Amino acid sequence: MKASLRFYLKRISWSWVGISLLFLILVMYLPARHNITAWPAQPISESQSVRVYSRELSDIIQNYRSQYGDSSKPSSQQTLVKKYSAVLAALRARRYRSINKLALTILSRESQHVNTSLFYRDQGYPGTSVTARYKYLVVHNLDVTPMVSARSDAVNVVAQSLGANGHDAYGVINWNATLTLLVILGIMCILFGDFFTDDYRRGTYSFVRALPESEFWYHVRRGALLVSIICIGFLTALILVIFAIAVTPDHSIGDFRYPITVLIDGQTVLIPIWQFFSSWLVLVFLWASLLACLSILLGYLTRSRVLCSFLLVIVVFARELSLLRLLPEKVRMFVPSSFTVVPELFYQEGDFVGLKTFHWTFTFIFWIVFILAITCCLIASKSSGRWIKGKQTRMR
Repeated sequence: MKASLRFYLKRISWSWVGISLLFLILVMYLPARHNITAWPAQPISESQSVRVYSRELSDIIQNYRSQYGDSSKPSSQQTLVKKYSAVLAALRARRYRSINKLALTILSRESQHVNTSLFYRDQGYPGTSVTARYKYLVVHNLDVTPMVSARSDAVNVVAQSLGANGHDAYGVINWNATLTLLVILGIMCILFGDFFTDDYRRGTYSFVRALPESEFWYHVRRGALLVSIICIGFLTALILVIFAIAVTPDHSIGDFRYPITVLIDGQTVLIPIWQFFSSWLVLVFLWASLLACLSILLGYLTRSRVLCSFLLVIVVFARELSLLRLLPEKVRMFVPSSFTVVPELFYQEGDFVGLKTFHWTFTFIFWIVFILAITCCLIASKSSGRWIKGKQTRMR
């Protein structure tokens, strides 16, 4: 087993893998870095967030006190001022758990007098429940708060660059996330196109046929190994980018349990950031598995690395090339090429309204099994043909 693994590893083009990993890190890091450097007027670090919100709270408190400062006439505004003052004190002391509890009390009991943007300003979906966000934070006792964590915590910043909040402040879809996925898919097209045609280019395919295992399982094992390397590479890039943002001055790593708030079917849904990253990993794994199977099949139809990679690109970018419009609208949702739009795919928006995770996961699995079955039959037919031809030659 170890000998086979070493054999497969030696046949991988590690220079391509290294270049791809470096490129992937840059593609993930640059948008995340952009989020914390391109908006100087917005709080983009922990200290700056504390200063900005402290100033706003102080102005609100002073304004309320100037209007409702008469203690002989107690009012809900005076009660609200006391709560705002407690939030201000907790914010300056950076006691984020206390802030969440106070904010939940204010939003639950004084909602008619509160501007919710004071407690929830990070990019996200309009119409979501701010109270639900703070209730989650209080229940899970998280030491992070939306007032500070949105642009200062590394996990939040990287998740935003990958489309966690879906829209920007103007309600526009986060296309950086889709671009990141398309770059990953383009990298995989090159890697698989090179990987599954190398035996033909090196003239070692006769050696493959002499191995004490079937050609089909030889390719499947190689494909599984490369898929594993791609998934590990994605996780490595994600961890390195999070670490790079975390070590930036006045930033921290954050909490992977921090909730993302989105609207699905008109209902506020809370998704922990770790679950969002897991969805990305599942999508990358399914795409890698599909392209691996398709590359094995194309390896029997063409021996050209360029042509194999080109055909993979056609399949992957069929949506962007408008090729899917040739299919009926109801059929498109059963073609993996449709599943290249993040975050619409994760949050059931646009073309994916009502399309749950099970649907696109099952679609990938169906096509993977289908392509593997065709490949197995093709290899078996060619192998039997060679066996019959060899037997006839020996008889002569």
